[in-house]
Amino acid sequence: LEPGGPAEAGGLLQGDLLLAVDGQRVERPGDLVAVLGGRVRASVTVRIIRAGEPKEVTLTTGAR
Repeated sequence: LEPGGPAEAGGLLQGDLLLAVDGQRVERPGDLVAVLGGRVRASVTVRIIRAGEPKEVTLTTGAR
């Protein structure tokens, strides 16, 4: 996580396990890049595992 970045601002925490973005499975960093496809300032739903529990978080993507 980047301090102050979109993931942190959206509520993701260090140690969260990313499973899917907008319903598309994410297994590798390249999968995440492919799913986001350069979308900037887009609202996405992220499915994660936090402390062994599934959770969904809505984030607004940012530019790199």
